[in-house]
Amino acid sequence: MKGEVKIFNKGLWDYDFIKLNQLVGLVKQNPLEQLVTFTVRDEIAFGLENLKYPIDEIENKVNEIATFMGIDSLLERNIDQLSGGQKQLTILSSFLVLNPKILILDEPIAFLDQQSESLLLDRLKSLNKSKEFSLTLIIIEHRLSRVIDSADKLVILDETGKIALKGEVTDILHNHFDELKSCNVRVPWLIDIFDAYRKITKNEIVIENSMNFQKFFNLISKFDENNALLLDKTLQPLC
Repeated sequence: MKGEVKIFNKGLWDYDFIKLNQLVGLVKQNPLEQLVTFTVRDEIAFGLENLKYPIDEIENKVNEIATFMGIDSLLERNIDQLSGGQKQLTILSSFLVLNPKILILDEPIAFLDQQSESLLLDRLKSLNKSKEFSLTLIIIEHRLSRVIDSADKLVILDETGKIALKGEVTDILHNHFDELKSCNVRVPWLIDIFDAYRKITKNEIVIENSMNFQKFFNLISKFDENNALLLDKTLQPLC
């Protein structure tokens, strides 16, 4: 291993381990690698107990975060009775209760079925919009379609691990789309269509960081026959 990691301009190894754990949280792909207790309540309280918070304060914080994340009805449930999405929400809550400044999610939907995936992504969107938490969410994911409408910025790494693209989502989708596709990232098919439309019609429509199907349908209604044929031909390799 080599290199240096800095958090708020301070080297990783210069932090006290306990302080670092309060500052940064990491949600891994497989929730089974992180769950250490038997019930949802105990799992969320685990970090606070290790930091020796008063019992009544722990109880209040656990109830508050569970309510915010929509899992308050699961507090007494055994971990092995949870769905994949509920397990990830439990782990997420166990970090949020410590009020971190940075929360890293490493492909958090990789092991989830569609229902659990939707549940987790919905909670992440709520968290991103919340004024109760002042934190940075870093989601590591190669399927942009699942997380792009929740993101403000994109950082794309090339095959060597170096940064190939970095910037606001809308700017990258609008001005660096071909570069993005060359980085071996799964680009949402709807964005492919928007990009093809712009190139064919020379229309400088801005690709929003949202999978806006209604906007796409509105564009189709404005196509003439020639544009429709050109778009169909352009998109055939994508099908």
